Amino acid sequence: VSTQSTWGVVFICIVTVLAASARVKWLNAMTVALLGVTLLYLFDPFHGNNYFTFSSLRVSNGDPDPESAGILFAVNKMYHSMQDQETRRYCTNYYNYFWLDPGLEDRERLNNPSRLTFGYCSRGWALAMLCFEGLVLLLVMVLFILALIALVLRFREERSFDPIQLEVRGIDELPPAPVYGY
Repeated sequence: VSTQSTWGVVFICIVTVLAASARVKWLNAMTVALLGVTLLYLFDPFHGNNYFTFSSLRVSNGDPDPESAGILFAVNKMYHSMQDQETRRYCTNYYNYFWLDPGLEDRERLNNPSRLTFGYCSRGWALAMLCFEGLVLLLVMVLFILALIALVLRFREERSFDPIQLEVRGIDELPPAPVYGY
């Protein structure tokens, strides 16, 4: 997950809080537009398209990298099989770290040949990121729906609160109210 998407979501959430506290129509409309673009970036519905994709990487022939389009595919790229981790090394090449050195391992007491990485490139961290991104996607969708509802409520027709004049007829024709107890 790139830092652009992380700080982008944080910035959009700050703008949303500002729009909710300021109660300005144009700021609310801008918030809905920004949240819409954020949802497009996170989900990337144009996955694999050369022109409309939000892919952050390209493959060797210049096409968009299908594994870096949207947050779901970007984190899924870290959760490859052992053979893909050995050949591609996406995560360890990005950080230039987190690859286990076979010369420094204690193979007598702890031997797991399927574990090639540690830290941010481990499969446990990738699984935690998949869970967190599901939560982020859900919360951004809820935030978008709430901002859209707030925008619709702000642009609805204002009610006038002019004083109402009532006319009461036939007050003299009513019989006097009975008094009980005296």
